[in-house]
Amino acid sequence: MKMRKSFLALLLLLAACLALACPACAQTLTLPSSLKTIADEAFWHNTSITSAVVPDGAERIGARAFAGCTGLTEITLPATVIRIAKDAFAGCEGLTILCDEDCYAMQY
Repeated sequence: MKMRKSFLALLLLLAACLALACPACAQTLTLPSSLKTIADEAFWHNTSITSAVVPDGAERIGARAFAGCTGLTEITLPATVIRIAKDAFAGCEGLTILCDEDCYAMQY
């Protein structure tokens, strides 16, 4: 059983690595509606993400959460986001943040 779990973990890691290395695998990241916090370095240097949608109810985006995501050009943030780490999007040149006029991201 332990070997089977290790093998599955290895397969998941391999799949993640292939997604990072494959420019043709560009994707829109839609996060689950139950999400409250995007952890520090959650998507760090994931170059396959081209856009992201953060669900209503999410409140925080951690340090370097999307840092180095050079393919990321657009992210949609809900008004419920009340904290964005100053380096959450470091290295995301040309990123457009979509949100309501009165959302916290307008201060970012």
